[in-house]
Amino acid sequence: MRLLGFAVASLSASACGEGRAPLAVGEAEQAICPAGETTPGIDVSYYQENVDWEAVGAAGMEFAIARSSYGEGFVDPRFDKNWKGIRAAGLVRGAYQFFLADQDPIAQAELLLEQLAGAGGLEPGDLPPALDIEETRGVGDAKIVARMHAWLEHVEAAIGRPPMIYSSPGFWNVLGNPAGFEGYPLWVAHWGVQCPKVPSGSWEDFAIWQEGPFAIDGLGKVDGNWFNGSRADLLAFAGTPAPEDPGGTEGTLVLPHRPRDGAEPGPPEGATGGEEAEAGSLDALPQAGCSMVARRAGGGATSAAWLGCMLAGLALRRRSRGARAPGQGEPRGRGDHGAAAEGSKQVPSARGSLHT
Repeated sequence: MRLLGFAVASLSASACGEGRAPLAVGEAEQAICPAGETTPGIDVSYYQENVDWEAVGAAGMEFAIARSSYGEGFVDPRFDKNWKGIRAAGLVRGAYQFFLADQDPIAQAELLLEQLAGAGGLEPGDLPPALDIEETRGVGDAKIVARMHAWLEHVEAAIGRPPMIYSSPGFWNVLGNPAGFEGYPLWVAHWGVQCPKVPSGSWEDFAIWQEGPFAIDGLGKVDGNWFNGSRADLLAFAGTPAPEDPGGTEGTLVLPHRPRDGAEPGPPEGATGGEEAEAGSLDALPQAGCSMVARRAGGGATSAAWLGCMLAGLALRRRSRGARAPGQGEPRGRGDHGAAAEGSKQVPSARGSLHT
């Protein structure tokens, strides 16, 4: 993987986590290391103010996820601008809503959907939106789980695909390590570790790992994430539509993407000149997205759903290689990512040397 123009660092707390001790990691998790390539991205909210998305792309980021709102009453005032700017810069984009367990889950889901529609809509090639759950807010575990399901099912019915869940292994233990969420891709928050721990009650893998802050020129420190797979796999996971392929192979349309530093994309790993990489290494593709698709369809590895997903990812790898008033109602210092992410010590990154 190419060297990236950003630095990775660790912070003791995020904007919303000031004064909160990290939750302890229990035993109901398993450490899952990425099996192959990982792809970097960030998540942002209005705390980052004006983001230069071209600079973020130039730093090597491939995706970005913007906060839409905090509960049912606070609209992130930068969401519309971030949502459009991410796409314009050629990055894969996503949205997350900070879920408040003591508020109406359907009202929260409707606010997210309203915001997406108002910003131009969820388009092919966008990541599924994410439910960010970090606080119990005095609500019992069973009620939180029921309200999460209500939000997830409402959003899935509206967009036609499963949303993601953002949480940490420690907070999931606080909820009692609930099962029944395996159909929703996991965006796991676990800082300062070589490999994240994944709650075993619902998941065997993860789609995205929030590892800790990245330091990006012109932006400063921002929550850093790794997609569990290559850029081609990221595009497949984002569901970019496939037009008819003149070569006779159904693939996935590559999102408009500016090569970094003006360089043309190179050949696939292991290929020379115009040759394609060997088609036999299906196991080199990430399992996260496809295994979730298979489980959602009621099958497992080698099922038709799994195989179709993996073949689509392989085809994409080949091709991609060659309304409410914003800014009111949020408690100060709350509602941004990181409060649930365990670990804050400075450690070497699993993907390279740590830079400061």
